[in-house]
Amino acid sequence: MRYIEIRLKKNPDVSMGFLWSLVYGKVHEVLYRAKKNGVEHGVSFPEYGNGEKFPLGTKLRIFGEKEELEKLKLPERMGSLKEYVEITSPMEVPKNHRFAAWRRYRKKKGSPQRARRYAKRHGISFEEAMRIYEKTEEKKDVPYFMHKSRSTGQRLSVFVEKREGGDNPVNSGKGFDSFGLSREGLTYLPDF
Repeated sequence: MRYIEIRLKKNPDVSMGFLWSLVYGKVHEVLYRAKKNGVEHGVSFPEYGNGEKFPLGTKLRIFGEKEELEKLKLPERMGSLKEYVEITSPMEVPKNHRFAAWRRYRKKKGSPQRARRYAKRHGISFEEAMRIYEKTEEKKDVPYFMHKSRSTGQRLSVFVEKREGGDNPVNSGKGFDSFGLSREGLTYLPDF
């Protein structure tokens, strides 16, 4: 397995969050095309949680086989964003590393359907179940980037959660989505 690293260059005129959303938009397009052709790539954020101004950090790694990474043609696909990023050629993953999974995080909100099921299971009223869900709504601080969907034009926040996997994790995921994040469970990648 190899990886390509994208490093965002610091620029006083452009916020890191705005730059991430533009760069990740390009990365998403490339990963989406690859996935349509049957090739999945996973991504990692090696500076996750360490960035003072932007908690995803300034680096993104895309993992895959050398030939498949080269087919992505990331430097050409960045277009006008080239001046804001540095992109490496495919590199070998270091031998000694730990593992982690990066997945899309979605807040669990107290939906009426969930409250109805809870009320039925526990023999309480729907209103009481809704009050319980409102109290227990998650208040987790998870880093994110903004993404504008090309198909719908809708802007959405893509929250990214990191799960440590240690030295020898067991994959429970089903590969990666078109953002390169772990899909349905946890698919671990090298973390170094």
